[in-house]
Amino acid sequence: RKLDALHQEKDDYIGIIVHDLKTPLNAVQGFSELLLNEPCLDEQAREFAEHIATSSSSMLSQVEDLLKLTEMES
Repeated sequence: RKLDALHQEKDDYIGIIVHDLKTPLNAVQGFSELLLNEPCLDEQAREFAEHIATSSSSMLSQVEDLLKLTEMES
């Protein structure tokens, strides 16, 4: 019983972390996409925005995979 309770506590904690990470990652990804749509960006700024968009998309995918794993375990 104690092991089950600890496992549930771990799943709840991961769920909270995932939720707390998704919100700012979505904002970073959205703002980077807005920047990429700006025609006035110079080449270096566009490159930085592309790196931000790629990295945030990758991180968001990993966070969503973690959430799916947690849901599958429970």
